[in-house]
Amino acid sequence: MGNDSLKDNPALIQKLIRPMSILRNSQIIYTDKAVRIDAEDTTDLIRNLKIPAKALVDKSDYVGLPPLPDVRVVNGSHVSPLEAPEEVNLLIAGLIRLSGE
Repeated sequence: MGNDSLKDNPALIQKLIRPMSILRNSQIIYTDKAVRIDAEDTTDLIRNLKIPAKALVDKSDYVGLPPLPDVRVVNGSHVSPLEAPEEVNLLIAGLIRLSGE
């Protein structure tokens, strides 16, 4: 979680600790390795999308900006639904509108 998010709402950490506490250490290590260490570069995949797309990236996220024209940057880290729920809801509403076009 982003430092600003935790400073503004310290209770957020409990929303992450609670679900993580049910995982075994081996599961946490596997997930971390799959998502961070062995992550593949999907830049070409994103550039070649055949449908309209939007992206939401957190200010403190280690992933970086995707190569899309419609990218919204929110205050947070990689846990945007918890840290910036209003922005996530706006993005989802925009995607729903896109699906109707």
